[in-house]
Amino acid sequence: KKKPTDRVITKLSDALNIPENQLLIKVGKVKMDFPEALTISRSESLALLIALSDEQWEELLTYSAYIKLKSSIRR
Repeated sequence: KKKPTDRVITKLSDALNIPENQLLIKVGKVKMDFPEALTISRSESLALLIALSDEQWEELLTYSAYIKLKSSIRR
C-alpha cells in the first residue's frame, strides 16, 4: 500500500536485474537521469516523460535548450 523508498527500489532493481528507472516509473517516481532513462524502450521513455511533474518538465526544457546551444557553438 505504500510506495517503496528509492533505496528499496535500487535494491530491488539490482536483485531483479532490471533498470532502476523502470521500477521508478512503475511506482510513479521519476529519477532525473535522462541519459540512462532514455536507453530504455521507447514506450518506457514515453511513460517517463508523461510522468514528469511540471517542475521536472521545465528542467528538461532547460536542459534541452542547453544541449541545443552547446551543439550550435561546436559548429
